[in-house]
Amino acid sequence: HGTIYKHSAYSEMVIKIPSKKISDNGLQYTVINEVHSLLSLKNNDNIIQLHNIVLDNQIISLYLGKYEEDLYNFMKKRHKLDLYQIGKILMEDITRGLYIVHTKGWIHCDVKPDNILVKHIDGKYVFCLADFGSSQIFDVNMLYYSHISVKGYRPPECLNSDNKFIKLTQKADVFSAGCVFYDFFYANNLEWKKLEDNYLTVDKFHFGFNRKRYPDIIDTELLLKNKTTKLSANIYRFMNSCLKIN
Repeated sequence: HGTIYKHSAYSEMVIKIPSKKISDNGLQYTVINEVHSLLSLKNNDNIIQLHNIVLDNQIISLYLGKYEEDLYNFMKKRHKLDLYQIGKILMEDITRGLYIVHTKGWIHCDVKPDNILVKHIDGKYVFCLADFGSSQIFDVNMLYYSHISVKGYRPPECLNSDNKFIKLTQKADVFSAGCVFYDFFYANNLEWKKLEDNYLTVDKFHFGFNRKRYPDIIDTELLLKNKTTKLSANIYRFMNSCLKIN
């Protein structure tokens, strides 16, 4: 968590300052994770870019690329959007970003609308992954803390494992991305309220807080066809692939 400031000299840059000092418990770990991952993910349009780091009296400042807004706020204007054309760009950009993240050996661990940024350049939307404070280096032999992403975007393997260490793969990010894509096309009423870190769309697959498991089969094709007829068969298949259980 932190505060984002405009850069006084460079209009294409913002400054992210964490809300606590670097010496505070927990913060040092997340800042090191974010810096380490972003340094290894430079020169990618679909991943937020780190331009500079300044440490002054235990306060660290991260100089990052500037975007217009996050996907959560962007989706509030969905009634004005061409969901099919923009949704295709969203899926392509975030898939490309995750491909680079995974190729470089990382798991993002917190893919959700708040952590996807958007800007409009030369008549085209560009989406990128942001907020790598929860990211982890992937090691097939390693156990990971199970609190991955927020409810509504958390993969099934993490649902019944709160506060435990579990096996985790990069497929966790793929499932979370599938949830994001699903929300972009399906969540017609975005006047939902955030309650701490839980989203109303946690029930998107008929999964509730009292039933801590997903159904065996998530049929997004059936659900989406009830809402819109514009989506292609390829989009249905792609989302269903992202959201496969096990």
